Amino acid sequence: MKMKKTEQTRQTKRGNASAWLKGAVCLLLCAAMLIPALPVKAAPKLKGYIPYGHFSGGMLVVRDDKKEKYGFLDKKGNVAVKPKYTFANDFSGGLAAVQKGSKWGYIDKKGREVVKPQYDFALDFSEGLAVVRKGQKYSIINKKGRTVISLGTKYDEVWGFSDGLSGVSKNGKYGYINKKGKEVIRLKYAYCNNFSEGLAMVELSGTPYTRFFYIDKKGKVVVKIPSGYGSGFRFSEGLAPVIKDDKYGFINKKGKLVIKPNYAIYQNFSEGLAAVGKTFDQQGYIDKKGNVVIKMKYYSANSFSEGLAAVYTQDKGYGYIDKKGKEVIRLQYADASDFSEGLAVVQTRDGEWRFIDKTGKVVVK
Repeated sequence: MKMKKTEQTRQTKRGNASAWLKGAVCLLLCAAMLIPALPVKAAPKLKGYIPYGHFSGGMLVVRDDKKEKYGFLDKKGNVAVKPKYTFANDFSGGLAAVQKGSKWGYIDKKGREVVKPQYDFALDFSEGLAVVRKGQKYSIINKKGRTVISLGTKYDEVWGFSDGLSGVSKNGKYGYINKKGKEVIRLKYAYCNNFSEGLAMVELSGTPYTRFFYIDKKGKVVVKIPSGYGSGFRFSEGLAPVIKDDKYGFINKKGKLVIKPNYAIYQNFSEGLAAVGKTFDQQGYIDKKGNVVIKMKYYSANSFSEGLAAVYTQDKGYGYIDKKGKEVIRLQYADASDFSEGLAVVQTRDGEWRFIDKTGKVVVK
């Protein structure tokens, strides 16, 4: 009987202990349900990276601050191409020129080296082609890395294609070739620019004056820069800047001076407006008639891109304005890129980088 009573007592104690444990677990579970979960702070995605430029093809060039190597982030701040390159250019036409050691090649958006680093010089792809050089020998390659034009040492410089033509030079004379490598505008100029909007600025040196003209793709002079004006630059939205007495104005495609040379600094027209300044520290915006539409009150003013422009004052920093001059994103940043593909890259005053949208909302940090 004693044995049975002892066993019964043990079973009772075990039962009580089991019930107590079940009750305790139940209480803990209930308490866990009632207490809100503490938020898990995600590690900053951009920490340790220095962004370069703006988004192109959904990708952003960055430099790993510790490794001092270049790679790419996507719009979510994820590493799309690991930083392992000596240098990297923006994506253009689906490929990006990258430098590994002293050699250049091209990668796709998955980081695959579709053209192995092998060149001493490489330009971005433009109109489906890229200019590359090994030693002193130039070639034009396609996106598969196949040589479509072998130029050898025929030219000292090859600039890349724009409007179907590429500027080339030999012994200080400049002209143009087409996509078959044919010299369609002979080398007779002292200098030339790439074509833009069907026209290119060329320079003819002579005694006693140096003159600048705009030619079409057949080499015909179609725009003469007004007498007394210095070098012209590329056309953008139908207007091109010209210079006289260190001041800039604008001409149209008929060579008519439509905006007088009143400005010490300028940027090309973009989205109907041009950033200009009568002094280097007082910049604003003019329209195509030369009217000041946004006052000259900024220390720095970028061109408009996607409806917004980055502007800077020394007391506040960088922010963004719209075409009416309204401050849509408060001036507060130490650095800021132009908007591209819906996002801009900004740096806070404490050195942190952010991706923001057009409302100023931080989407990646």
